[in-house]
Amino acid sequence: MSMIADAMKTIQSVLLLQAKVERLEDELRETRGQMKQMANAMIAIDRRVVRLETFEEMRTGRPAPRLEG
Repeated sequence: MSMIADAMKTIQSVLLLQAKVERLEDELRETRGQMKQMANAMIAIDRRVVRLETFEEMRTGRPAPRLEG
């Protein structure tokens, strides 16, 4: 009986591990989507900053100070 019990414990462990892997895959998919949203937001912010810098350069006639980073 010990052999059957060990086999059942092993099967149970494999099933639990499989469930955890599936949950991690779902979380990774969600994180990937959030990263894409953040990247798109950063691109939009960059474009707006460029527009503001261009506007300031046109207004003052000299280059606007650049942000470091």
